[in-house]
Amino acid sequence: MVILECESDTCRSHLAKMRLLLAICVVVVATVVLCDASCFRDNLQFNLKSKSKGCMHNGKIHKVNTDWTDKCLECSCSRFGLNCCSKVMTPAEYDRDNCNAELDEVSCTYKVTRKDDPSVACEVTAFVG
Repeated sequence: MVILECESDTCRSHLAKMRLLLAICVVVVATVVLCDASCFRDNLQFNLKSKSKGCMHNGKIHKVNTDWTDKCLECSCSRFGLNCCSKVMTPAEYDRDNCNAELDEVSCTYKVTRKDDPSVACEVTAFVG
């Protein structure tokens, strides 16, 4: 590890700016990594009967250039294929031994509560999605 020391005010100012820029970069990288984990893609399907292309999702064919929501997934069908992304932030770090995480598919949120007393919320320190 390199430790930089400065004698002049100009040098200290530049060093402070470099440290701030480094901190911002770390936050941006961490945000991108945590926010890019919940999408999936699939190829277009060709329907021989109707001779048309579409996207298959949960047993249903969706037309090209359509969007829909299925439970907590926002999906779209384009000429490039199917793309679905979760609207849910999934709890990643909490006391799994003493707490349960339950998905509310109406609000697309997790409720994390104590196993022995579901009226008490548990602390969640990290989410993914």
